[in-house]
Amino acid sequence: MNTRSKQFAASLAAAQKYSKQRSAAEETAECLHVVGVGRTISSVYEQVRNAAEYTEDHLLLQRAIRRFYNRLFLIGDTNQIARSGEDLVTELTLAGYLTNDSIPLKKVALLSKTAKTYHDAYKKITNVPLQTLQAWTVDVLATETDATLRNYAVREAYEQFVFDHFKASIEMRHPSDDYELLLFVAVHRALLKSDDATIRWSLLRRFGQSPAKVSGYRKLNKRIDDILRAKQARSLQRLVTKEGAVFRVLWRTVSEQDDVAEVMSQPTKFLPLFEDTVNDAYEEAERRVNRGVLRSIIFLFITKALIGVAIEVPYDMLVYDKILWLPLAVNLLIPPVYMLLLRLTLSLPGATNTRALVSQVDQLLYGAKPMVYKPARQSGQYGIVFNMVYTLLIIGIFAAASWLLVSIGFNIVHLLIFFVFFSTASFLGFRLSRIIRELETVESGQDGVAMVRDFIYLPFVVVGRKINESYAKFNVVAALLDMLIEVPLKTVLAVIRRWGAFISSKKDEM
Repeated sequence: MNTRSKQFAASLAAAQKYSKQRSAAEETAECLHVVGVGRTISSVYEQVRNAAEYTEDHLLLQRAIRRFYNRLFLIGDTNQIARSGEDLVTELTLAGYLTNDSIPLKKVALLSKTAKTYHDAYKKITNVPLQTLQAWTVDVLATETDATLRNYAVREAYEQFVFDHFKASIEMRHPSDDYELLLFVAVHRALLKSDDATIRWSLLRRFGQSPAKVSGYRKLNKRIDDILRAKQARSLQRLVTKEGAVFRVLWRTVSEQDDVAEVMSQPTKFLPLFEDTVNDAYEEAERRVNRGVLRSIIFLFITKALIGVAIEVPYDMLVYDKILWLPLAVNLLIPPVYMLLLRLTLSLPGATNTRALVSQVDQLLYGAKPMVYKPARQSGQYGIVFNMVYTLLIIGIFAAASWLLVSIGFNIVHLLIFFVFFSTASFLGFRLSRIIRELETVESGQDGVAMVRDFIYLPFVVVGRKINESYAKFNVVAALLDMLIEVPLKTVLAVIRRWGAFISSKKDEM
């Protein structure tokens, strides 16, 4: 093993030892038992809510926690916040995120104490927009709670190894003063699929900044805001993404094998284990893509049905005194069908890619010669002509599609809705294709057919990405679900649970 991989193995061994000790202690501890009133309806609602949000699978628990704290902080009842740990664990258990009788009462008390600390900061921080205040407090609290429930020790050891590797391997000519922080953000986004809340929490931890010290907490959060928005973080993210296949499989290997630190010291054992993990990753990628297609179709149907009822049908009745069924049907069916067709174009990497990944991890962990990466060329470096042609291409494709749709009876409202949903479907399909591409380290050549396909496909992906970014900032469907269903549903279930506890206590008194 080389020097850096030896340090990595030692960190992994310490993290895994800590995790085992923690698990053993929790197995013998007294845990919170949750009465299963409302389990089915909570679980079903959570599936619908997750489909509407459309985020990475590993962030779903964190998002559910954040919704809980958003409701709690909005109410602002200090007594409820002081006992919020039990309410949170109950809600997450009923929703299917946690196994019943798995969270020790000491950890429940810790969750309540942590929530109170962040709520105190929430009340003390002034003169910032509400969205910023929530990002600094509620979002970070949700991440810390997630880490408390799931244990990030092994992930943090991996995170440090990858960060140190890229810091030493990237040839950066003119790094900025915040280069290391920007690289840290890039590693999180590209390899761990972390959202801004997770990155913010990780940076706050690295600087040892607690919300209890409001002045320093506020100052560091402002700096983190600038880091998260920096353009150089995006360029570094593209580089790490491009070179990241071997690191993604390595993460899967270390996170799934309890004795990986010991096995890593023996190349004849570790490399075959890594190869097996590569093949497992291919199978998991296929399952994720299939699941993602299904969730995307549900997402498109839900949002399109709401848009149709709210905009298309009223517009048709107002202007034409009837419903134009052809545009309505096209807008409803084409994006999901398009998603299914995109799925047929996705194929898994082959044996050549597997051998290349094994060779890379061999060099990474056991090679004496360090790996070197150079920042990729940006689109602006290819000259103004290429960018002008690309812009004209986007305009031409949208113009041709508009002419075709108008010829079958579309009006301006139908056109806008079609392009919004078709572009969204294109972007969702592109995101799903990246699940497979992120395991590819051998670049496949692009033939003429593929180039023509990408010419037509990419403009819609670009527009879809812009729509997705705007939608993520204000998710109308998720907001409606939260206001019209989640708040009253969770409130009623909480009252029922408390009433059940009251009845039980009365029975015990008899």
